[in-house]
Amino acid sequence: MFQKLIIIYRWALAMIAMLISGTISIILVVLSFGLLRNFCVKNISRYSSRFLLRIIGYGYVLPEIKDFPSHKVMYTINHNSYLDVFLLASLGLPNTRYILSEVTFK
Repeated sequence: MFQKLIIIYRWALAMIAMLISGTISIILVVLSFGLLRNFCVKNISRYSSRFLLRIIGYGYVLPEIKDFPSHKVMYTINHNSYLDVFLLASLGLPNTRYILSEVTFK
């Protein structure tokens, strides 16, 4: 019973965090006509994604941003996972576009 309450609590906290961070990000991007997109990626999506991964109990080690190349790169993922959305966003890479499967997108 106690384990079930912890799962419900984590789920509710994750949903509230996604709602708040997503709402703030979309408002900033719309009001700035897309100019604050990188700001939202670096300062809102990055930390909210890390928070969500910690809530669900997923441990990770992220490399420094300086370790990534500065030119255009395409990262491919060889499986479909719902965690990919949060893992990619937690990196906080500017000017990043994602290609998601239709199942993950829905």
